[in-house]
Amino acid sequence: MNQFNKETQVFMMLVGQKLNRLRTEFNYSITEFSYICSIERNGYSHLEKGVINPNMDLFIKVLRGLDVKPYEFFDTEFYEGYYRRISYLKKNSISGRECKKINRRKLAHFMRMYRKEYKISQQTLAELTNIKRSAINGLENRRLKIYPEMIEKLAIVLEIELSDIKY
Repeated sequence: MNQFNKETQVFMMLVGQKLNRLRTEFNYSITEFSYICSIERNGYSHLEKGVINPNMDLFIKVLRGLDVKPYEFFDTEFYEGYYRRISYLKKNSISGRECKKINRRKLAHFMRMYRKEYKISQQTLAELTNIKRSAINGLENRRLKIYPEMIEKLAIVLEIELSDIKY
């Protein structure tokens, strides 16, 4: 996902999250849903994770599988979330030097509280942030070095202010 700028990454992450939510509302597995849409399972999985920027043919197939019109998918709520996260990202960009100021205990606390509030696993948080599950585990257990890209992805999903997790 590094080949895309940060705004595109946020957009693709939100598209993936919404696709995941809609698919699970229909109680489809990724395999079942990709079959319904006549697309490859891995391609759809990458789309939900936000790792690929889909072409219009693929996206239209997915929307048809969900029986959702494009204007319904990209509703006001979607755009409000997108702009809120973009402004948040611009306000909270972080450098490698600032990573050293991050309080790992506070970060781990926010991660656990978010997972508890939304009743999600480490794997789901990993998919939402496009960070490996082992890295999520390492961050929650304060065993992993913190990188700016990880903090930015977590901050966007968890919607936390960097000042909340600094020393």
